[in-house]
Amino acid sequence: PGPVPRCASCDHPLKPAVVLYEEPVRAMEAIDELLRSTDLLLTIGTSAEVAPACLFPAHVRASGGHVIEFNLQRELTEATLEPGGAFVEGPASATLPAVVERLEMLREAERPS
Repeated sequence: PGPVPRCASCDHPLKPAVVLYEEPVRAMEAIDELLRSTDLLLTIGTSAEVAPACLFPAHVRASGGHVIEFNLQRELTEATLEPGGAFVEGPASATLPAVVERLEMLREAERPS
């Protein structure tokens, strides 16, 4: 297939915005900074087994943020979700829109008439 094309300005490989197995994560310091200031992290449909992403929920909790897991089965530990977090069981294609709809209803109800 030939060599992987590279960005002319930063020299990183041109590929989808994913991290491949054993590939280093770019901008990890910036990611750590964002996680430290995250109030709420949604994990959606993940096995929570691949580092460094599997460490993000615990990182957010350690900084005082909350974690909500949307998944077919619980992958995160109780300590990572509590207090103030939640596990929403089911396919994200159904559960996530239902939660968003409920939050929009609550927001509407709180608006002054």
